[in-house]
Amino acid sequence: MIMNRQPISILYLEKPMRYGRYVRYTELLRRSRRENLVFCQHYPVVTMGVQTQASSLLLSAEDFARNAVDIVPVKRGGDATAHEPGQIVIYPHIDLRSRKIPLSDFVKAMLDITSESLDSVFGLKLRPDAKAPGLYTDAGEKVVSSGLEIRSGFSSSGVAVNYSNELQTFSFIHPCGYPGLRMQSVLQLTGQAEKKHDPETDAKKKEFCRIWAERFIQSFSLYS
Repeated sequence: MIMNRQPISILYLEKPMRYGRYVRYTELLRRSRRENLVFCQHYPVVTMGVQTQASSLLLSAEDFARNAVDIVPVKRGGDATAHEPGQIVIYPHIDLRSRKIPLSDFVKAMLDITSESLDSVFGLKLRPDAKAPGLYTDAGEKVVSSGLEIRSGFSSSGVAVNYSNELQTFSFIHPCGYPGLRMQSVLQLTGQAEKKHDPETDAKKKEFCRIWAERFIQSFSLYS
């Protein structure tokens, strides 16, 4: 469904989608320079950024298949990360070139807006790490992953927030290439993990997405 009326098209996809389908979709957007903002979730997949090391994958290709986990090389920066149902994945497809948006401002805004929105809706205060893009608890647990793909001045990929996902797919890799990096989810941190299917939990998820979209659009004046 399309969330309310917004300056640019905003899609909130409630059912998980295969990552390969997203790749095909984003290529269509890139060719047409059609901008939008997508909130979605994926079936279990490990995406391998351009800096992925072989040691980051802890299973063989056969074992990934046995666990029903897709493996997809991608052109974004960074090492391997995981997506799975319950995670909030945010994809901004924006023509940075025509809008004259500096890449550094765009990258910083995505994490700042994510941090502010999580604090506003859930009271979570997470911190960035200059050496490892994302947002972390004070104990060093990672909750938010980020990675952009910019080609021809057009953005894809984006931000992934561990919301209600069980984090199992992350156990098959060294997340972002860091052995021992512990992943956390919003519902675990707020003591709501047992309520992942409650209507209130779903409502808070949508509120987070709404606030994120509003702040993102305002930050870059995406009104046309």
